Order: sequence, then C-alpha cells, then structure tokens
Amino acid sequence: MSILNIFDNDAFSVVARSRALSQQPPAPARIRSLGIFTPVPVATTTVALESIDGSLSIVPSTRRGGPGVTQQRDRAQIRDLRIPRFLVEDVITADDLQNVRVLGTDSELARAESVFNEKIAKANRNLDTTEEFLMLGALRGLVQDRDIDGNLRTLLNLFDLFGLTAPTPTDFNLTASNPARGALNDAVSAEVYAIEDALDGIPFQRVHAFVGRTFARNFRSHPEFQAALLNEPYNVRAERNGGEGYTWQFAGVTFEVMSRRINGAPFVGDNEAIFFPVGAEGVAEVYYGPADYVETANTIGLPRYVNNWSLNPRARHVEVQMNVLPVWRKPAALRRAIGNA
Repeated sequence: MSILNIFDNDAFSVVARSRALSQQPPAPARIRSLGIFTPVPVATTTVALESIDGSLSIVPSTRRGGPGVTQQRDRAQIRDLRIPRFLVEDVITADDLQNVRVLGTDSELARAESVFNEKIAKANRNLDTTEEFLMLGALRGLVQDRDIDGNLRTLLNLFDLFGLTAPTPTDFNLTASNPARGALNDAVSAEVYAIEDALDGIPFQRVHAFVGRTFARNFRSHPEFQAALLNEPYNVRAERNGGEGYTWQFAGVTFEVMSRRINGAPFVGDNEAIFFPVGAEGVAEVYYGPADYVETANTIGLPRYVNNWSLNPRARHVEVQMNVLPVWRKPAALRRAIGNA
C-alpha cells in the first residue's frame, strides 16, 4: 500500500482531526486570554443578530399583594451576518514522507502523522494570528482582514450595522509643553464615563486599553504620570504581561502596550489607544460556523477544521480552515484616542 494511502485511515478524517485540533490549547493570544469574546458555535454560515433598543431601567417598588410592573417588550431588529471563511492549504508529497523517520519508530503511520501534524500546526498558527487580528478589529468597530496584497479590507463595520457614527478619536495631547493640572486624569476618566454611558447600565468589571509604542512612551513620559509614579508607585507600576506587552494602571484603567507586528504593520497604531470594557456580559461574542464540506453541513461549528484528500498518486492535499466572526453589540462603548494630532 502506498504510504500516501495511509491518510485514508479514520484517524485522518475531518471529524477526528478537527475535534482533536479544536480541543488543543490555543496558541497564546492576548485578546483571547482576556476572555472578552464569548464563543458561540452555530450550525449556519450566517448568524441572525438581534439588536434590541431596550435598556436597563430601575424597577419601582409596588404594594405587597398588589400588581407588579408590566415589563415592556423590546423592539428588536434582526440582521443576518455572513460568517467569513479563512482557509490555509498545503500539500504533502511523497518526497515529504520519503526517508523521514520518527525518533524511536519505523512505523509508516507515525511518519505520515508527524509530517501531517507539522503542516497543520503551521497553518493553525497563522489562523490563530488571523483570529486575534479580527477580534482586535472588532474592538475598533471594524472587523478587518487583509487581501492577498496585504491591504486592509473591511468585512463588517459595526457602527454602520447599528446605525451609529464612529466617534472621533480623542486627542490626549500627550506632548503638550505645559499641560493643565489633572489633564491626563481627566482625559482618561472621560473615556471611562463615555463607555459607562454607552453600555446604558450594563455592568462591567473594568476598562482596558491597548496602546501603541509611541502612545505608551509619551503617556509614561507625561508629567502627571511621572508624578503619580513617585507618589503612588504601586498603582501605576509597569509589568511585563506574560511575554506580551507592558501594562500599567492609571485613573482606574489598565493600559497595555500592544506592539505586535505582522509584516511590519502594527496591530495597534504607534500613536493609537483603544479603550473597551472587560466583563460586560452579552456585549462581545465570536461566532464559529461549520466548514464548507458535505459531511459538516448543518453541524455545530468548530473553531478549526482539518481535511485532506488525494490529488494524484504523488501528492495529498491538506487544509485547515476556520469560519469565524467576532461581533461587538455595543460599538458606542468602543473608544479610541491618539497621543497627539
């Protein structure tokens, strides 16, 4: 039997490999680790997003034994959103398997599985990075990817979706020569208050901000921050966050340097800050749809799918795909700032 025929074994089936890959711990990803987006697997290639115009309200007290307050029905709008597919393809050739020996074994199955897993792992790392980029875009209100030439492409404008106008980024004017007393604290607090107002009573744990390198440098050089560093070092101390970026606290907000770059392009602009709430229930969700295979049609979506099939006697097609869409239901609660215009 040809060694390439080993891949017809049930161990390499779509279901077996997809579930195995989905159950593995994901690669380190900062946004995912914050737990902002709630995973929502669906069995369709579109998701019906319900937008409700109601808000939280105070329930008045009523006489014991008497009637209560009749709850008003919220008017809902339904919007169907397409879940985009992201696909990475590769090929296993006979030469990939020829003379490849797994340490401690001569098994053809072990050799084939080793090469197969290497291909899958590489593709999955790229998809992990892509998903992180999509989530970061959702935190801006623009879910974006990049085309084949590397140009940004908008998949979903959350402000347009909800009939809102994206707020103009706040100019923190971090390099002002003589900043007013308390100006930095006031600027940060204004972003927190704007987020509170936009959430309309939905509780949240705290506000987090991803910042670019230049914004971080100028913020930490600001006279007000330097004074706080001297007087309250515990509250504004900088820490290395699990190999990602430096974090610090100021005016109740956690700031974190997001310095990650892909092909030279920063995830967060060097002079940019993105403010968002953490722990706001039901506000941020990430939808996973089924793959475009006959055997996965109308099944609950998985974070990743793996498939392979024979191209010819000399090669085997291998692919990994994800069908994912992150959505932020309260885009008015997403705030942006720049260090200086």
